[in-house]
Amino acid sequence: CLEAHAVKGTGADHAKFSPVATASYRLAPEVELPGEGFVGDDARSLVATCPMGVFDIEDVGSSTGPRAVVAQPRACTMCRECLRPAGWAQRVRLRKVN
Repeated sequence: CLEAHAVKGTGADHAKFSPVATASYRLAPEVELPGEGFVGDDARSLVATCPMGVFDIEDVGSSTGPRAVVAQPRACTMCRECLRPAGWAQRVRLRKVN
């Protein structure tokens, strides 16, 4: 046989009942496209691959065509989707800011 008693407290009774100790954090990512980065169809693929919309197309008007740029680095959730395709891990630098 189990008998249990519960007491509901409020913040006025004791600090342990006050929900003011809620905390959260978010990674601060640093996203770079070193070297030539992504140009042409590769740039379009990179923009389509990222689910958070971190990358955007910049049409520089040159003969190389559209170029991918890091438009919203704070939107990155470090999901690593931009590193999955073969060879892209060397072309995208993704790390957290300390």
